[in-house]
Amino acid sequence: ADANKTAATYYSPIMFLFIGGAFLALAIERTGLHRRLALAILNRAGGTPWRLLLAVMTATALLSTINSNTSTALIMMPMALAMLASGGVRPGETRGMAGALPMGIAFAATIGGYGTMVGTPTNAIGAGLIDRTLGVHISFAEWSLYGMPIVILGVPLAAWIIARVHNLKEA
Repeated sequence: ADANKTAATYYSPIMFLFIGGAFLALAIERTGLHRRLALAILNRAGGTPWRLLLAVMTATALLSTINSNTSTALIMMPMALAMLASGGVRPGETRGMAGALPMGIAFAATIGGYGTMVGTPTNAIGAGLIDRTLGVHISFAEWSLYGMPIVILGVPLAAWIIARVHNLKEA
């Protein structure tokens, strides 16, 4: 087949969703939004490790609802490492906040990805398969109606569990 026929076979709106997420992550990095977000988190988080963990996880989950969870984790991890370094945590340390913050970002990016259809590529792929095989169309709003409660309940629960595992102070 010629190039046009071959390319048409691989075309999918989901692929444009992936590309859009990558462009969004690049724009966030280029504009310095991730640094401004880190400063805002530190200013509002308060003085306890528990509140900082919850604030970082909340920001990660919210960002993950509008961007791919993988891209979100890649954006947030350098921020977390910078926060840890500014707090005196040495590279390679994994106790306390040094272990909790990276783990919290991974969990929050995953949980936040459930919130919308664009939160993780598998959501759009799954919705496309359901539409194609069963003829049931799931809109963005319908997905979010079921996904956002998972995010709202899941992030604080995951933060609490991570804080308990890493012995962070809650008060």
